[in-house]
Amino acid sequence: HGHIKCDLQECPPLDCLDGSIKVKNPGKCCPECTDIVAVVYSKEVNRHCVYDRQRYNHNDHWEVDECTSCSCVYGDVHCQTQRCPTLKCTS
Repeated sequence: HGHIKCDLQECPPLDCLDGSIKVKNPGKCCPECTDIVAVVYSKEVNRHCVYDRQRYNHNDHWEVDECTSCSCVYGDVHCQTQRCPTLKCTS
């Protein structure tokens, strides 16, 4: 039988200069310093989200199913799933 070895990448400490902020870019494991003006402009221009091939605008909210709801925040989809307590049924 084979073995699988996984290593977690540790991100180096990041001190961004004034006028830049830490941003987690798609496809990158660690955050990078990005000019805050570029981030704000990008978020203003790309305010819509796409979820399940459907386009949503900034601040839109929608239900995925009975337990999951999502919202669009400046182009990022944020979903929350309600966790149900374990039921103890008597037979």
